[in-house]
Amino acid sequence: MWDVLWMASRAARRAQGAPRIAFDVYRVPRGGQGMRPRPARLHLHIGPGDNAEPVITILMPNED
Repeated sequence: MWDVLWMASRAARRAQGAPRIAFDVYRVPRGGQGMRPRPARLHLHIGPGDNAEPVITILMPNED
């Protein structure tokens, strides 16, 4: 989880105000040894919450 949050923060800093940002991470499949990490694309959405507070949501590419 820490790696996803770290990569999301790096993507947000580079985006300079864009509301939706794509970023890539490598995920290690369950199964452990001998499994190679696979790239996975995630999206970071930054917008207002119910009370206009800033909300950050991390999504799969096919989610809204």
